[in-house]
Amino acid sequence: MSTRAKKTDLQAIQLSLLNITEERALELHDVKAGIDLELDDAFDGFVGNEGAVQRLRTMLKAAKLRNDAKLSRVILLSGPASVGKTELAGRVARVLKLPFLMVDGTSVKTREQLASMIEDTIEGNALQPESLGKVGGVLTIKLPPMVIFIDEFHLVSAPLQEALL
Repeated sequence: MSTRAKKTDLQAIQLSLLNITEERALELHDVKAGIDLELDDAFDGFVGNEGAVQRLRTMLKAAKLRNDAKLSRVILLSGPASVGKTELAGRVARVLKLPFLMVDGTSVKTREQLASMIEDTIEGNALQPESLGKVGGVLTIKLPPMVIFIDEFHLVSAPLQEALL
């Protein structure tokens, strides 16, 4: 059996296992190619930190394939000054078409202050939080997706860091 025939048989088995048609597989291929181009544009001109960029691209591609405006996890970017942490966070926000809130960790002193900044971002982007009613006796809301970048997070007070966790 030729290599080409083996590849065709393998593709047929994969499509069968995924329970999709060849036409749907081609559509998905086109969608993935479009996402790859979008990500190429998003990270064009960013120099350095290749490992971080590749991991972000992978998570962004997965989110785009799920048609989801959020990543599967919270991201902590750490490193010395001027390595591109803020820039990467901003690019993630642009790819996901989300509001971007950049906060200087030295200026945030209370949960209320941070909550006010988040509320201002929500209002400034004409978004609406979703009321979940009372959960455990506490009135709870679900915030719309956004990217919140807290620069110099290590300078945020320990109680505020714990409140964010």
